[in-house]
Amino acid sequence: MRKPMRRRRESRAEESTGTQWTLELHHQPIFTAGGDVRELEALLRWHHPEHGLRPAGAFLDAGHRELTARILHAAATATAGWRTQGHEVRVVVNLAADDLLDEGLPALVTASTARAGLPAGAIAVEFKEAALARDPAAAARALTRLAGAGVAVDLDGVGAGGTHWLTVAQAPVSRLRLDRDLVRLLPESMAAERIVAGLLGIARDLGLGGVAVGVENRVAAERLIALGVDGLQGYGLARPLPAAEVAGWLTNWRELRTTPSPATL
Repeated sequence: MRKPMRRRRESRAEESTGTQWTLELHHQPIFTAGGDVRELEALLRWHHPEHGLRPAGAFLDAGHRELTARILHAAATATAGWRTQGHEVRVVVNLAADDLLDEGLPALVTASTARAGLPAGAIAVEFKEAALARDPAAAARALTRLAGAGVAVDLDGVGAGGTHWLTVAQAPVSRLRLDRDLVRLLPESMAAERIVAGLLGIARDLGLGGVAVGVENRVAAERLIALGVDGLQGYGLARPLPAAEVAGWLTNWRELRTTPSPATL
């Protein structure tokens, strides 16, 4: 009970002082096994004039239609800007569990991409695996609606012990994202490696992609690639970037990859 109460107190404190949080999206590159970057994950950050940047998870537990619309609009606008600069990337937007069960979510996503002049597939969405367990039947219907609108869905945190595999088998999920705490055990833990190999095998058998989150070093990246991972993401590869810095980073990365370098995957 302490965390929700603290959040409510913080909210009331902000309202009473008139202090405003500023919404920001930072974008973390997602690498292919070959070392290219074709997509980024949009991570919500809030900027406080005194306390600086804080992750949304510190105080945001549930989705809110107006906030979700702002996040999707910001992600689509940034993606359209990068594409005009020659970077054909896709952005995966991390949303709350309540957003999944919002019947208006597919329309929000497609409206955001259409307004930015993007195809629907330019924006994907991501949910924690716990979002499916809350109401599996409703989650399956929601995933079907998103797929019908051309919106891909990533399931995050797979391997943490709460994956609702029946829903995954019955509903259209595009990709499984391995739990970061599991990935961080590589390559020291043989048990973790076997679990990762098994999860990637399940993903392949279901026709899904597999992304490793929380990759902290090159040794782990190389092992994951050997195990057949499709994508890699983590602070050891690239930290989240403000939208204004993404195009320059992408240009520099692609120029770097044209010459032999140990910095490339």
